[in-house]
Amino acid sequence: MRKRTPEQRQAAADARAHQRQISSAYARAYRRQGGRRLRASYLLVIALLLGLGLGIGLTWPSSRSNSPSARRSDIRPVHRQHHSPIRTHRTQPTPPAPTTPKRHKRPGPKRVVAAVPRPRIVWQPIPFGSSRRAETTAYVQRHYDHHWGSGSWRLIDPRVIVGHYTASTTFASAYNTFAADTADSELHELPGTCAHFLIDTDGRIYQLVKLDTVCRHTVGLNWTAIGIEHVGMSDHDILNNPGQLKASLQLTLWLMQRFHIKLADVIGHNESLSSPYHHELYPAWRCQTHGDWTRADMNVYRAKLAALARRYKAAVGPPSQSRPTSC
Repeated sequence: MRKRTPEQRQAAADARAHQRQISSAYARAYRRQGGRRLRASYLLVIALLLGLGLGIGLTWPSSRSNSPSARRSDIRPVHRQHHSPIRTHRTQPTPPAPTTPKRHKRPGPKRVVAAVPRPRIVWQPIPFGSSRRAETTAYVQRHYDHHWGSGSWRLIDPRVIVGHYTASTTFASAYNTFAADTADSELHELPGTCAHFLIDTDGRIYQLVKLDTVCRHTVGLNWTAIGIEHVGMSDHDILNNPGQLKASLQLTLWLMQRFHIKLADVIGHNESLSSPYHHELYPAWRCQTHGDWTRADMNVYRAKLAALARRYKAAVGPPSQSRPTSC
């Protein structure tokens, strides 16, 4: 092998040093370029994440169809606040056109209708077994056709309240008459006469018959009427007895509210022929009535009844009007 001279060795050493300098320069340049590429990759990832974040908040209305086309049309992006280095010019929204404000009527006070309280009623039933019920059914079928009433002893949807007085001075005498179930002395038919309620002179109210049962108290109206008897000898006895009259008015108003009976259909026995609900198949009985509670006295009674209804803000309809009859 040829031996190199010192000059050659020095030249080779300089060449190697220069090569190392070039390699170091290339390495530094590569590292700088790699750093820039890494930063660019980071920025690209951040940009992708931001882009995905803007599209995350999507609403899907539950009331729409679940089909793919409907879901695409229902997408509503939710705009979220984010800090952006870019400033954009914001346009001011156009203000709405001025409109004339609507005037709303001030609501008036609400009308509160108080329930009419049920008065104190003592249950004192008269005998009304199967025999009397059969007699009552036969009576209804003799005097009313199938278009009027239930065709049996049942009282359905009463529409009239009839007032009476007993023409006696004690509760016991009236009660015994109704409980006996004997043929009456005037018309001689069974069942015996009765009423649903009997009001004593002290104002105590007694119920003798259930309100789903027909009572025989007013010819032509028994199929649809509730009967109220008052212990006394005349209309004026009841009108001049404050306790008995008060109990009668409270009971009548409570029954009116319970069965939706109008003031015009609260009548005295003497007014039975003028009632629009009067109906009688037996010709000899079509004009039969009694003298208790005349129209004049019932007008006084109905006026007091209307005043009591106003206290409870209860609508009872117009007062009774005179109605001609064929009798």
